Amino acid sequence: LRVTAVEDWCERDFPGYYTYEIRPMERSHIIPAMTTNSEPLEIQHDCTYLVHMHSMPYPYGDPNFATGIKYMVPTCIEGYCSCESQNVVPAAENVSVRTYQKGGTIKAVVSWTYPAISGHTHQFRFDLSERFYHNHLNFANPNAFKYRIADMPSHVVYAEENVTSLSTVLPIDLVPNEEYRLTIFAMNDQLCHSDDVIVPFFTGLILTEDDMATLPA
Repeated sequence: LRVTAVEDWCERDFPGYYTYEIRPMERSHIIPAMTTNSEPLEIQHDCTYLVHMHSMPYPYGDPNFATGIKYMVPTCIEGYCSCESQNVVPAAENVSVRTYQKGGTIKAVVSWTYPAISGHTHQFRFDLSERFYHNHLNFANPNAFKYRIADMPSHVVYAEENVTSLSTVLPIDLVPNEEYRLTIFAMNDQLCHSDDVIVPFFTGLILTEDDMATLPA
């Protein structure tokens, strides 16, 4: 069995799938999510794929022992549609990060606004990077390797439709007087996502007790 993408942009996500491990009595085969080399095999809406299969052994060129089809993935499948066929998912707006002390540790509360959107629920996902100190190694670009991914558990905030103001506390204890960089993006219920919003912040400024009264639980 050999499956290849026709369009160049589809081939970037689907480098090709090949297998010889199909038994004689099998009548279906599921394409895995990754190749044996750990490359992703992502099948996309509106992409065309060539599927070719032949017997083993195979009398080369004999059409009685081989078959092939061309298949285009529909724009919508069981309620899920191509992101290109939908309105662009808006990015989070007015993103701010405030640090505060709680039980002897430093935490960060993230607040943001979002346009009112009917017909879709959204989730917001976060990545946190921390300042990377590379022992005086010199790079041509002084900003190269400035940050590394922090050890923060996966964190998702779910929002119903038309919710416009949100906040959350990041599930990680921060280091005092340190530089961080927060990345936030939105994803709708069609699994389409927005552009990233990146917000750098510093843990040197800690909220007062009056400010803490406004924090989410």
